[in-house]
Amino acid sequence: MPITYLLVDFENVKPTADEVRQLRGDHFRLWIFRGPHQNKFDADMVEAWQPLGEHVSFTQSTKSGKNALDFHIAFCLGMVHRENLAANRLARYVVVSKDSGFDTLFECARSQGCHVTKAATIVEALAAAESIDLVQSPSGGGRAPNSRGPIDRHDDSQPSPETRVAKLTSPAKKVAKKATTKRGKMTADDVAKVISFLREQSKNRPSKRTTLEHHVVHILGNEVTEKVAQAVVDRLIQAKQIGVTNNKVEYRLSKT
Repeated sequence: MPITYLLVDFENVKPTADEVRQLRGDHFRLWIFRGPHQNKFDADMVEAWQPLGEHVSFTQSTKSGKNALDFHIAFCLGMVHRENLAANRLARYVVVSKDSGFDTLFECARSQGCHVTKAATIVEALAAAESIDLVQSPSGGGRAPNSRGPIDRHDDSQPSPETRVAKLTSPAKKVAKKATTKRGKMTADDVAKVISFLREQSKNRPSKRTTLEHHVVHILGNEVTEKVAQAVVDRLIQAKQIGVTNNKVEYRLSKT
C-alpha cells in the first residue's frame, strides 16, 4: 500500500479531532505546519494525534508573513519526495490548505514523478488521495539525485536504470491488481453507513458530488468500486438525503 502524506497548513485550516481520528494505519503520515504564534493545542486534538505516534510531525515557522508556511510546505514536500523516490517507496501527497498558489509548484512536482494534489479539509484530502492515479507515472518523472554521485556505467555494484524503474513501478502494479478485487454491488448497509458518517461530519462534508463519491469509497473501507459509490450517492438523492445541482451537493440529512 502506498504511503499517504497529508501536509496541513495549520494557519488557515483547522481540522477537527474527529477528522484526525480517521488517519489510522501505518500508511498515513500527518505533517502539521504551524505559525510562530501557534504554540497551544486543544486537549482533544492532542489525544487524536497520539495514536499516530512517530507518524505525525510538526514544523513551525519562526517568522510570520505572507506565504511563509507555504514555502515551508514546498521545501518539505520536495525533501520527502526525494527521500521516497531514492528508497523506491511509492507515495502520494495531499497539501491541506485553502491557499490557491500551489498550482505552479504542483505542475513542476508532477513532472518530476511526484503524485501530489491539494484539498481544503482532511475529509476531502482522504478522498483526493484515493483519486490519485498511481499506476500511470507522470510524464518526465525524475529520480532523486544520488548522494554518491553519478552512477559509473562500468560499476556492477550499482543497479541499472532498468532495475530502478522496475522497482519503482512494481508497487503500482500491485495497487492496480488489488483494485480489481473490490466489491461491485451496493448493499443497504453501505447507504446506512454513509448516512451515519455524514451526520457525524456535519462541518466537513464534501461540497461536490465527484468528491463525495471518492469520499464514499473511503468511508466504505476502500473495498468498493467507484460504481458502488455512484450508486450510493444516487440512492441518497432518491431518498432526499442530499440534493445535487451542477455537481454541487446540498445536504438534507434527517437527524435520526
